[in-house]
Amino acid sequence: MKKSILFLLVTLVAVLLLAAPASAGGGIVVSIDGQYLMFEEGQGFPTIVNGTTLIPLRAIFEGLGAQVDWNGDTQSIYAIKGDREVWLTLNEKLALLRSGSTGTKGVDLTLPPTLIEGSTYVPLRFVSESLGCTVDYQNDGITQYITINSAKDTMQGGSSTSQPTEEVDKSEKGYYNETINSVYIDYDENKVVAFPFKYDGRNASKLTKKKYYGGGSGTKVYFSIIGAVENLTLKNMIPPEYDGWEYREAGSAVLGDGSFKDVLTEIEYEEKGYNVKGRVTGGELFPSEDSLPKNYMRISFDVRYDNHLEHVDMDLQQYLNVKGTAKPLRYPDKLPF
Repeated sequence: MKKSILFLLVTLVAVLLLAAPASAGGGIVVSIDGQYLMFEEGQGFPTIVNGTTLIPLRAIFEGLGAQVDWNGDTQSIYAIKGDREVWLTLNEKLALLRSGSTGTKGVDLTLPPTLIEGSTYVPLRFVSESLGCTVDYQNDGITQYITINSAKDTMQGGSSTSQPTEEVDKSEKGYYNETINSVYIDYDENKVVAFPFKYDGRNASKLTKKKYYGGGSGTKVYFSIIGAVENLTLKNMIPPEYDGWEYREAGSAVLGDGSFKDVLTEIEYEEKGYNVKGRVTGGELFPSEDSLPKNYMRISFDVRYDNHLEHVDMDLQQYLNVKGTAKPLRYPDKLPF
């Protein structure tokens, strides 16, 4: 009789262990809307670092029903669920959030996304709350239970249901279609889109950041490109008041090998007369450094089509401090001729 009871107890314990959620992360059990979040060997388990619960990247984002992209070049993460978007970067405490029409805002994290034994971990509470969920912690002294609940809409009759997830508008090229400064961009219809400012839209995690110097320092301009261009060149332009009636090129440099794809570029230079300082000795035209003309920056590049190379010049000076109104420049996937 005792053997039978012992056998039943052992069997019951085994069944309970098999039914329990994976919690190899030091006794941490996570549930989302009543469903246990399962973790597999080799993909990581939730853990606590300096009081912050970290959880494997894909487990939490996909468990919350978000679409997530990882950019290995920039070590960055982009996730979207409905009208909520999140940008994170490995080992950086600054995160970016966008929700509906509230615009993009920065958030300082207690701990940054971290690589642990080959897996990327993110802060559980931040990710959950940034996607509109509530988080509750309970601890029985042995196991920490973390309950995540999606936002609910209260309906007539007292029942509730999860909000429907907005369909993600993603192009076949892998970019998220978007509206920038009142211009809708369908990336399947455009070979290249150039932004004469610091782009921080839906595809920001796909862009590689680069910095160049155009002579001197103090003034910064930005341009961003989604798509591929050739012969990308930075040009120093002297304005008409120096000599002649047109802008004149004082110097130029091909950036890198000239071929760029999906980049956000910062150019720093000295705006006040850097290119003519050494050639002015006083006289009537520019009697002092204060009277020197401004130094202008121009970017030029080519967009390659099957039988045509489209040349583009972009004067960055005119876009200083107008990020909120400057329109993206679109170059169609196919030319009409």
